[in-house]
Amino acid sequence: DTYLYARGEQGASDLSIVGKIAVDDAGKATGELRIRLTGAFYDPTELETAGAQGALIKKMVGRVLSDFAIESHSVVTLSDFEFKATANVRSADALKKYGKLHLLRFGDGPAFLDAIHLPLTREQRTSDVYVGGEIRERVNLSVELPEDWRASISPASIPAAEGKWGRVSQDVTRDGQTLRFDRAITIVSETIPANAFAKLSRAINALRTPRHLVLACGE
Repeated sequence: DTYLYARGEQGASDLSIVGKIAVDDAGKATGELRIRLTGAFYDPTELETAGAQGALIKKMVGRVLSDFAIESHSVVTLSDFEFKATANVRSADALKKYGKLHLLRFGDGPAFLDAIHLPLTREQRTSDVYVGGEIRERVNLSVELPEDWRASISPASIPAAEGKWGRVSQDVTRDGQTLRFDRAITIVSETIPANAFAKLSRAINALRTPRHLVLACGE
Protein backbone atom coordinates (compact mmCIF):
# COMPACT_ATOMS: atom_id res chain seq x y z
CA ASP A 1 0.00 0.00 0.00
CA THR A 2 2.81 2.40 0.84
CA TYR A 3 4.51 1.74 -2.46
CA LEU A 4 1.33 2.24 -4.48
CA TYR A 5 0.55 5.52 -2.76
CA ALA A 6 4.09 6.78 -3.22
CA ARG A 7 3.82 6.22 -6.95
CA GLY A 8 0.84 8.53 -7.16
CA GLU A 9 -1.72 5.83 -7.92
CA GLN A 10 -4.11 7.11 -5.28
CA GLY A 11 -5.11 10.78 -5.27
CA ALA A 12 -3.14 13.71 -6.65
CA SER A 13 0.62 14.13 -6.47
CA ASP A 14 1.56 17.53 -5.03
CA LEU A 15 4.83 19.43 -5.38
CA SER A 16 4.98 22.73 -3.52
CA ILE A 17 8.03 24.93 -2.99
CA VAL A 18 7.47 28.29 -1.31
CA GLY A 19 10.14 30.66 -0.06
CA LYS A 20 11.91 33.99 0.19
CA ILE A 21 15.29 35.02 -1.20
CA ALA A 22 17.21 38.18 -0.29
CA VAL A 23 20.03 39.58 -2.46
CA ASP A 24 22.64 41.81 -0.81
CA ASP A 25 24.71 44.64 -2.29
CA ALA A 26 27.52 42.23 -3.18
CA GLY A 27 25.16 40.10 -5.26
CA LYS A 28 25.03 37.21 -2.80
CA ALA A 29 21.66 35.62 -2.15
CA THR A 30 20.31 33.78 0.90
CA GLY A 31 16.87 32.51 1.82
CA GLU A 32 14.60 29.79 3.07
CA LEU A 33 12.43 27.34 1.12
CA ARG A 34 9.55 25.22 2.39
CA ILE A 35 9.09 22.00 0.45
CA ARG A 36 6.05 19.71 0.42
CA LEU A 37 5.76 16.54 -1.67
CA THR A 38 3.12 13.84 -1.95
CA GLY A 39 2.39 10.89 -4.22
CA ALA A 40 4.76 10.29 -7.13
CA PHE A 41 7.24 12.97 -6.04
CA TYR A 42 8.84 10.85 -3.32
CA ASP A 43 9.02 7.26 -2.14
CA PRO A 44 9.13 6.86 1.66
CA THR A 45 10.81 3.47 1.31
CA GLU A 46 13.84 5.21 -0.21
CA LEU A 47 14.16 7.88 2.49
CA GLU A 48 15.16 5.81 5.49
CA THR A 49 18.49 7.61 6.03
CA ALA A 50 19.35 11.25 6.69
CA GLY A 51 21.59 11.17 3.64
CA ALA A 52 18.76 10.11 1.35
CA GLN A 53 16.46 12.76 2.79
CA GLY A 54 19.11 15.44 2.30
CA ALA A 55 19.70 14.33 -1.29
CA LEU A 56 16.00 14.70 -2.08
CA ILE A 57 15.92 18.19 -0.56
CA LYS A 58 19.03 19.17 -2.54
CA LYS A 59 17.45 17.88 -5.75
CA MET A 60 14.24 19.83 -5.20
CA VAL A 61 16.12 23.05 -4.39
CA GLY A 62 18.12 22.61 -7.60
CA ARG A 63 14.90 22.30 -9.60
CA VAL A 64 13.86 25.86 -8.70
CA LEU A 65 17.14 27.71 -8.01
CA SER A 66 20.29 27.23 -10.10
CA ASP A 67 23.75 27.52 -8.51
CA PHE A 68 22.47 27.52 -4.92
CA ALA A 69 23.84 25.52 -2.00
CA ILE A 70 22.04 24.30 1.11
CA GLU A 71 23.42 25.67 4.37
CA SER A 72 21.07 23.61 6.55
CA HIS A 73 17.84 21.69 6.29
CA SER A 74 15.29 20.00 8.49
CA VAL A 75 12.69 17.35 7.78
CA VAL A 76 9.35 18.39 9.24
CA THR A 77 7.21 15.43 8.14
CA LEU A 78 8.09 12.06 6.65
CA SER A 79 5.17 9.68 6.36
CA ASP A 80 3.62 7.32 3.84
CA PHE A 81 1.52 10.22 2.59
CA GLU A 82 3.60 13.40 2.86
CA PHE A 83 7.15 14.75 2.91
CA LYS A 84 7.73 18.26 4.27
CA ALA A 85 11.06 19.99 4.81
CA THR A 86 12.67 23.41 5.12
CA ALA A 87 15.99 24.39 3.57
CA ASN A 88 18.19 27.41 4.25
CA VAL A 89 19.90 28.22 0.97
CA ARG A 90 22.55 30.55 -0.36
CA SER A 91 24.04 31.28 -3.75
CA ALA A 92 27.23 29.28 -4.24
CA ASP A 93 29.03 32.64 -4.52
CA ALA A 94 27.87 36.01 -5.73
CA LEU A 95 25.25 35.55 -8.44
CA LYS A 96 26.74 35.10 -11.89
CA LYS A 97 27.15 38.33 -13.82
CA TYR A 98 26.33 39.42 -17.34
CA GLY A 99 28.07 42.75 -17.78
CA LYS A 100 27.13 44.74 -14.68
CA LEU A 101 24.00 42.73 -13.97
CA HIS A 102 23.66 39.77 -11.61
CA LEU A 103 21.67 36.80 -12.87
CA LEU A 104 19.35 34.64 -10.78
CA ARG A 105 17.91 31.62 -12.58
CA PHE A 106 14.76 29.90 -11.33
CA GLY A 107 15.89 26.36 -12.15
CA ASP A 108 15.36 24.69 -15.52
CA GLY A 109 11.60 24.96 -15.75
CA PRO A 110 8.69 23.10 -14.19
CA ALA A 111 9.99 21.12 -11.23
CA PHE A 112 7.62 18.19 -11.77
CA LEU A 113 9.40 17.18 -15.01
CA ASP A 114 12.18 15.54 -13.02
CA ALA A 115 9.72 12.88 -11.81
CA ILE A 116 6.97 12.84 -14.49
CA HIS A 117 7.92 12.17 -18.10
CA LEU A 118 6.22 14.15 -20.85
CA PRO A 119 7.16 13.79 -24.55
CA LEU A 120 7.81 17.48 -25.12
CA THR A 121 9.80 17.27 -28.36
CA ARG A 122 6.64 16.84 -30.48
CA GLU A 123 3.48 18.89 -30.04
CA GLN A 124 1.35 16.85 -32.43
CA ARG A 125 0.36 13.41 -31.19
CA THR A 126 -1.45 10.50 -32.80
CA SER A 127 -2.06 8.78 -29.47
CA ASP A 128 -3.00 9.98 -26.01
CA VAL A 129 -0.23 10.80 -23.50
CA TYR A 130 -0.26 8.79 -20.29
CA VAL A 131 0.82 10.86 -17.27
CA GLY A 132 -0.05 8.44 -14.49
CA GLY A 133 -2.32 10.53 -12.31
CA GLU A 134 -3.22 14.01 -11.12
CA ILE A 135 -0.28 16.41 -10.70
CA ARG A 136 -0.19 19.76 -8.93
CA GLU A 137 2.90 21.96 -8.90
CA ARG A 138 3.17 25.27 -7.08
CA VAL A 139 6.40 27.27 -6.97
CA ASN A 140 6.03 30.59 -5.20
CA LEU A 141 9.20 32.58 -4.54
CA SER A 142 9.78 36.20 -3.58
CA VAL A 143 13.12 37.93 -4.18
CA GLU A 144 14.05 41.03 -2.21
CA LEU A 145 16.55 43.33 -3.97
CA PRO A 146 18.78 45.98 -2.38
CA GLU A 147 17.22 49.43 -2.12
CA ASP A 148 19.12 50.99 -5.03
CA TRP A 149 18.86 48.01 -7.38
CA ARG A 150 16.42 47.43 -10.19
CA ALA A 151 15.27 44.36 -12.09
CA SER A 152 16.46 45.10 -15.62
CA ILE A 153 15.10 41.80 -16.92
CA SER A 154 12.41 39.82 -15.10
CA PRO A 155 11.07 36.35 -15.88
CA ALA A 156 8.07 36.70 -18.14
CA SER A 157 4.55 35.83 -17.13
CA ILE A 158 2.54 33.65 -19.50
CA PRO A 159 -1.16 33.77 -20.27
CA ALA A 160 -2.87 30.84 -18.58
CA ALA A 161 -3.16 27.78 -20.82
CA GLU A 162 -6.05 25.55 -19.84
CA GLY A 163 -8.36 22.81 -20.98
CA LYS A 164 -10.15 19.77 -19.64
CA TRP A 165 -6.68 18.36 -18.86
CA GLY A 166 -5.89 21.19 -16.39
CA ARG A 167 -4.12 24.54 -16.26
CA VAL A 168 -0.62 26.07 -16.59
CA SER A 169 0.21 29.61 -15.51
CA GLN A 170 3.11 31.78 -14.39
CA ASP A 171 2.74 35.23 -12.88
CA VAL A 172 5.69 37.52 -12.16
CA THR A 173 5.00 40.80 -10.39
CA ARG A 174 7.07 43.61 -8.91
CA ASP A 175 6.21 45.53 -5.74
CA GLY A 176 8.91 48.02 -4.81
CA GLN A 177 12.12 46.04 -4.34
CA THR A 178 10.30 42.70 -4.16
CA LEU A 179 9.84 40.46 -7.18
CA ARG A 180 7.29 37.65 -6.85
CA PHE A 181 7.52 34.53 -8.99
CA ASP A 182 4.44 32.28 -8.95
CA ARG A 183 4.15 29.19 -11.14
CA ALA A 184 1.10 26.91 -10.91
CA ILE A 185 0.55 23.74 -12.92
CA THR A 186 -2.37 21.36 -12.55
CA ILE A 187 -2.97 18.21 -14.58
CA VAL A 188 -6.27 16.65 -13.57
CA SER A 189 -6.29 13.43 -15.58
CA GLU A 190 -3.93 10.50 -15.88
CA THR A 191 -4.22 10.71 -19.67
CA ILE A 192 -3.92 13.77 -21.94
CA PRO A 193 -5.94 13.42 -25.18
CA ALA A 194 -3.80 13.58 -28.30
CA ASN A 195 -5.72 16.55 -29.70
CA ALA A 196 -5.25 18.53 -26.46
CA PHE A 197 -1.56 17.83 -25.87
CA ALA A 198 -0.24 20.65 -28.10
CA LYS A 199 -1.55 23.39 -25.79
CA LEU A 200 -0.05 21.76 -22.71
CA SER A 201 3.24 21.07 -24.48
CA ARG A 202 3.62 24.66 -25.74
CA ALA A 203 2.99 26.07 -22.27
CA ILE A 204 5.43 23.70 -20.54
CA ASN A 205 8.13 24.28 -23.16
CA ALA A 206 7.71 28.05 -22.79
CA LEU A 207 8.39 27.71 -19.06
CA ARG A 208 11.69 25.96 -19.84
CA THR A 209 13.16 28.92 -21.72
CA PRO A 210 15.46 31.61 -20.20
CA ARG A 211 12.83 34.27 -20.97
CA HIS A 212 10.62 32.76 -18.29
CA LEU A 213 13.33 31.79 -15.80
CA VAL A 214 15.98 34.51 -15.54
CA LEU A 215 16.11 37.60 -13.34
CA ALA A 216 18.82 40.13 -14.23
CA CYS A 217 19.29 42.78 -11.56
CA GLY A 218 21.77 45.35 -10.32
CA GLU A 219 22.44 49.05 -9.77
